[in-house]
Amino acid sequence: METSLYRAQLAPLQGGGGWKVGIVDGKGHTLLDVPLGSPVSMHDALRVLWSSLRRVHVGLSLAEHERFGNVVVGMSPDGYVKPVRHEPGGAAIVPYTIDPATGEVFIGMLKVKRGLVGGGEPIDEIPRGFREPHERELVTAGRELLEETGVKGMFVQRIEQLPGSVANADSAFHVTDPATQLGISMYALPIAWSELNMGGVGPHRAGHLVPGLEEGIREVNEKIDPAGLTFVPLEQALKTGDNISRGAMGALVGMLLARGSIAWSVVGKAETTGLGV
Repeated sequence: METSLYRAQLAPLQGGGGWKVGIVDGKGHTLLDVPLGSPVSMHDALRVLWSSLRRVHVGLSLAEHERFGNVVVGMSPDGYVKPVRHEPGGAAIVPYTIDPATGEVFIGMLKVKRGLVGGGEPIDEIPRGFREPHERELVTAGRELLEETGVKGMFVQRIEQLPGSVANADSAFHVTDPATQLGISMYALPIAWSELNMGGVGPHRAGHLVPGLEEGIREVNEKIDPAGLTFVPLEQALKTGDNISRGAMGALVGMLLARGSIAWSVVGKAETTGLGV
């Protein structure tokens, strides 16, 4: 798909009574110029614009941003006219610990408000974020960890990349390409059991880092709960509605199983919540 900038034009005809639909490329060349007479509504005009993208076989760039990438509407490589998201890449980090007595896995989660998920209520997700221009993914992982959790800098040295290629939450609309760093790299952060204060019983067990291991969230904003990381059982963490978090947790479990760090019996507790292994 072409990713050059094209401008969509939808304007009322002079004197009223219809709409003019057009597509102009980045050099000002007109690719489509169609006057639609009365009684065509704006909705119908938008439908003509949408279907015209298939005929001219171009991508219409709706938004471009150096850090967040762009959204292109047009004929995709799989033969559909649809919006496709090109992101510059990013990193997601799974803080985890293992109870030495039971082998149970606990995941460090943040409470985050996101406008498109959760109906306005905070959801649980792991630390993650976009890659800055020219930034390596491992550097992104360390920066986002410090910014969003407030943990001490020594934890950055523990970050390790999880097995597998870069990923995205939705393969139908997101471009993923490790060669061009389009996609999210997944990382793990091991936390010692002794570095946590645990409380509660059974599925309600939860923990926080012991005092002195956090310095305060560096990038305070309205989205992230300032309470920071809360470590909850794997089966509870997997109930999150955030697919990036779920995917990273799945990669973590696969790595821990391969290493013999956890047993299948522990994973079985989480099967019904969507891990699917």
